[in-house]
Amino acid sequence: MGAQDLLDSFYSIDNLVSIEIEIDSAKWNDLVLKASPRELGAPNSDGPQKRYDWVETTSVTISGTKFPKKSTFTQVAIIKKSFYGSLSFTKPSFKLDFTRLNKANEDEIKSLIGTDRLVLNNCKQDPGYVRQPLGNELLRQADLPSFRCNFATVRVNGQFWGGKDEITRNGKVKTTFLPADGVYVNIEAFKKKFIQNQFKSDKGNAYEIDFSMDFDPDRVAEGYMSFEGFSEHKDRKDLLRAAREIKDHGLAGAKKVIAWDQYIRFFAMEALLQHWDGYNHSMNNAFIYNDQKAKADPDIEKNEIKFSFIPTGLDQILQYDQEILFSGWKSVLANLTIADKEANAQLNDEVRKLAEKIFGAKNLADSIYPYLDKETDVLRSAKASFKQDDVDAMKKRLSNMQSWAYAKVGAPK
Repeated sequence: MGAQDLLDSFYSIDNLVSIEIEIDSAKWNDLVLKASPRELGAPNSDGPQKRYDWVETTSVTISGTKFPKKSTFTQVAIIKKSFYGSLSFTKPSFKLDFTRLNKANEDEIKSLIGTDRLVLNNCKQDPGYVRQPLGNELLRQADLPSFRCNFATVRVNGQFWGGKDEITRNGKVKTTFLPADGVYVNIEAFKKKFIQNQFKSDKGNAYEIDFSMDFDPDRVAEGYMSFEGFSEHKDRKDLLRAAREIKDHGLAGAKKVIAWDQYIRFFAMEALLQHWDGYNHSMNNAFIYNDQKAKADPDIEKNEIKFSFIPTGLDQILQYDQEILFSGWKSVLANLTIADKEANAQLNDEVRKLAEKIFGAKNLADSIYPYLDKETDVLRSAKASFKQDDVDAMKKRLSNMQSWAYAKVGAPK
């Protein structure tokens, strides 16, 4: 099988992955489990640029109920992930890199599952455990970039981890409890294979939007919005020119440097998914990708800068019982859209179309509810401590989403 077929098999929603990690107990406790995120310095400063450090494991063993066969790799690198929302000192989210410390792993791991990177999320902010796979399936049906993902059980030194977390932020202590069930969301890494699966070109530039970042030329010039690949042109010239074009020319400028129809569809889905922690509402949890072959001197007038949006961080979608998310927008593009009569009408029309296509009774019954049922079947087989009442509440919200959308933008004529 080719890499994309391997990835499809590995991340199939009905394939429960098993990951067994062996690591020096002191390294695990001090550098992963109990590690706190660093406050980062400005990108162009001498301050810390990584929240956590990579740590060497002794071995990592992977298998799945359907795919792949059981295989063990040595000297795999692990790094904790999360800032505050999903931060845990008992059941941490983390990434695995099979080749960072041992290049000899590369051929075997890529021929096994199609990638050398894994991302495991702890579901701290999702008591139902199902939001990230479901959200990405809904994005796929909306013809938006979506990450393949499923579930995995993770043992570290032979045991599942979890327990009471006490996280202090802004002088306040928040206590939560993560069940020691070992169940994680296993989500595709943002690497070249993802780009190849979702876009026309794999030679463009990608950047990450998080923690109140936006198309602000001054902030971009300071180094904010990290370069994530995938070309040799790392000076971020396309991003800086896009930000300046938007600042100088508003909506007209934005339409020159943003894949506008794609952005409107992305905006509409953030509203329908109630994605309050995404780009438009919080300037967070998104990647942008310039789907053109990167150039040293990109020209806006030659359409060499066209950024598309990739939603992430879907673990808090579909939480509200009244309506779609349709106010409180903070991003520069959202405000330009809402302020312009024609652009706002385009957004409303896209919300209407997606509500009809995805959240209609037939598609819910034929596609979305069965997908949710597959998720919960796998979770039960893994003995996950997910909350069925949260899943049931989400189903009810899905059933109401079309009528909520039509209440805001009008029903199709």
